[in-house]
Amino acid sequence: MPATKKVRSAEVDISKRSRSRFSYFTDAGTMLATVFSYLNGELGKTLSQREGKQRAADALLAFWKPYALQAQQAEADRVHKAAQNSVEALLRQMQTICDDFEVELPMMRSTVDLEAFAIAVAKRIKKVTEPTHPPISTVSPMAHPSTSQQLPHEDDAIFINDEDLLGDLE
Repeated sequence: MPATKKVRSAEVDISKRSRSRFSYFTDAGTMLATVFSYLNGELGKTLSQREGKQRAADALLAFWKPYALQAQQAEADRVHKAAQNSVEALLRQMQTICDDFEVELPMMRSTVDLEAFAIAVAKRIKKVTEPTHPPISTVSPMAHPSTSQQLPHEDDAIFINDEDLLGDLE
């Protein structure tokens, strides 16, 4: 009889199951060794070894899954969807760290003084919308064009795109 294992109310033939192993050894006393100890449940009982391994696998998948699919030459839309899911998972992980350690998410920090920016924009809008010169008088239909037409002021010049002006001439 083949070896079986009960998984979520179903019997699975483990003799036919293929597994992949990733093993990594690090020097004791390094930060990576400390993280491994934490994930193995050795630095307190906040995580069981099983939960720690699952969290490590989730973190690895969150970052590396789209790269692995790309290297496997998966369909472009599948790689793109995996990349989008990875970004979302990494953002959730970042938010958890921010919440747990009371730090601000880097992308939420404003590098622009919003109040100064708003004032500058308001001044610019006001400058653009306020007339700076008296309006040019319009030509009356009865007047002679050479006597009543005024030349536009230098700042009132109209610039025309050469393509609009010349059309399809080449």
